[in-house]
Amino acid sequence: MPEEWLYFIEGQFLEIVFYLFAMGMGIRCLAFLVNIFNSRMFLYQKFTWKSTGKLLFLLGNFLLPFHKILLKQPLYTILRYIFHACLFIIPVWYSGHLNMLLDTRLGWYWEPIPDEYIETATLVFIGIGCLFIARRIVFSRIREQSSFMDITLIMITLLPFITGYWYVNGTLDHISLFEEYMWYLHVFSGEVMILMAVFLFIRTRLDAKRCVGCESCCISCPTGTLEAIETANKREFLYSHYQCICCGTCVSTCPETAAKLRHEISISLFFSFIGKKKINEVVINTCAGCGKTYAPDPQIEKINQIFLVKKIASPETLSYCGRCKKLFSNHMLLPRDG
Repeated sequence: MPEEWLYFIEGQFLEIVFYLFAMGMGIRCLAFLVNIFNSRMFLYQKFTWKSTGKLLFLLGNFLLPFHKILLKQPLYTILRYIFHACLFIIPVWYSGHLNMLLDTRLGWYWEPIPDEYIETATLVFIGIGCLFIARRIVFSRIREQSSFMDITLIMITLLPFITGYWYVNGTLDHISLFEEYMWYLHVFSGEVMILMAVFLFIRTRLDAKRCVGCESCCISCPTGTLEAIETANKREFLYSHYQCICCGTCVSTCPETAAKLRHEISISLFFSFIGKKKINEVVINTCAGCGKTYAPDPQIEKINQIFLVKKIASPETLSYCGRCKKLFSNHMLLPRDG
């Protein structure tokens, strides 16, 4: 590789990446605030100290999400927090990085964490990352829900730390190629990871095969990110990625385990600042008595399956809305033929 390219990777390109990261994260925070201000939480409220505090609290959750699934999967969630804490602490408080930062035009420097602690944290970080990859490969249920991109994201995140550890400890110095280029591989993999973070989103997804359209996710969503609207005989679920604080409330409240939080790299999502997109839809059943829509079709099917498993005949009133059920029970409404 030409020397000018190597100098570009560790010099100008690194500086460009940091500027893009700072600008990108600033834009994302601004887009979050705009979407929250336009949400049902603040649209009709006066701007007070209480609303300001609530807004800052939501912004904090947006930057540092608190996942509600902690109560269901405490060990996995704690490992995730340790993983993300190391992801931030190691690069920011490593003495080698701080010495580089001091030599830049910014001239910034702060007290680093001792190198032995950083090295231990790096090994913990790599170990947890490998555990996450193995978990997605070994366990069939998680493997079915995972994609190649999920594993790739973890590998991209791990690579700067693995190459940094190898570079500092000279692990692969006996191979001349790695001895010469390990530093540049470390820097370049770090730059790729930083750029990836700008366009990385954690989005709510609804599994169409599992979702019964009950709206529990929309009702429990603290920011109104998820919204259900009915059009004709369908119920559509809308979602705003810039309004989501990734709290996992939708995941923990969904009775059918249809709601999931998934990572996604998308440039188009980054520039979709306003509005909501449809992430799922269900058909709404029409009442056999009055013809009005009354319940999602998957929900009725779910109830029918329960009766079928218990070998009990489904009640005829299942095809009627609440009002017509009362009329039916009072023998004021006869079931339609056929």
